[in-house]
Amino acid sequence: MKRLITVIILVFALNSCLYAQQRHHQCKVKHVKVKFPTPIIFEFEPYPVPLDSVDHHIFDEVIVIGKVFGVKQTKKEASLFLGANWPNQRLTVILDRAKTRLLAKGINGKTITVTGKIFNENDREGGKPLIYVRFLDFIKVASN
Repeated sequence: MKRLITVIILVFALNSCLYAQQRHHQCKVKHVKVKFPTPIIFEFEPYPVPLDSVDHHIFDEVIVIGKVFGVKQTKKEASLFLGANWPNQRLTVILDRAKTRLLAKGINGKTITVTGKIFNENDREGGKPLIYVRFLDFIKVASN
């Protein structure tokens, strides 16, 4: 009797597995790509720096407030010149994604707050300081 019950249970289990496999092949599963935002990681907590002293904070993660005096746009990026127009700018902010480049269109003459790591232009001694901005979270329009 126990063998008969065991055989019936096994047959039922195998039947249900085969049915589930057949049913799985009949179902069409729609795959959806989910884009998660890139995590924003700073090595250290950014700290405020006056626009006049950004050239003393190369490779530091800072927060800078300054007025945009000029905008230069190319197909790949947009450059914002803070402190003065090019070539006398104190800081260049480079926007390199489509959404951030759209922000550059109406920003000339406004005061902005930029968060990021300061680099040297062309990685050379005496180069102009610049910040790369990839996300809209790192740039805020303060006023006109």
